[in-house]
Amino acid sequence: MSSLLSDDLKRDRSEGLELFAADPAALARPYAPGRWNGRQVLLHLTDAHGVLLDRLRRLQADAKPLLWAFDQDAWAEHLHYERRDLATAAALYGATLDAIAELAVLVPSERFDRAGIHSEIGRKTFAEVLAFIHQHNQHHLDQVRACVQGKVWGGGVTETLRAYYQPPTR
Repeated sequence: MSSLLSDDLKRDRSEGLELFAADPAALARPYAPGRWNGRQVLLHLTDAHGVLLDRLRRLQADAKPLLWAFDQDAWAEHLHYERRDLATAAALYGATLDAIAELAVLVPSERFDRAGIHSEIGRKTFAEVLAFIHQHNQHHLDQVRACVQGKVWGGGVTETLRAYYQPPTR
């Protein structure tokens, strides 16, 4: 893994943990009208990291990796985002990012091109999933910062994120 990406993941971890410690009233604010609040976004990141770590592991260990999609709104609704303990989620957030960074360091560069099939968007390599994690973090941490600052987040999906989610053209 490049030292730049390693530094990015460390920064994501630090920034995220600071936001987990923000005032609960600030985290209860949505980042834009009708959107998730800061607490929900942090819990989404925590759950997404678990899924992404699983994908990275499958890409290294499985003969024919299948990378399952998940419905983020269903997870928010049915996994009790309104009642989950943020201290537990923060510990999981940090530990999962640590595990992702550790795996990325342990995997030799020649195995970064190992690919699997995402159940909705097609072929993805270890390198693509790994790079996505930082972009995904920054996208959502910007939303949480807006909640904490009492601002409306006006950002959109970056081209990098849009490209990751695009199914391959046939």
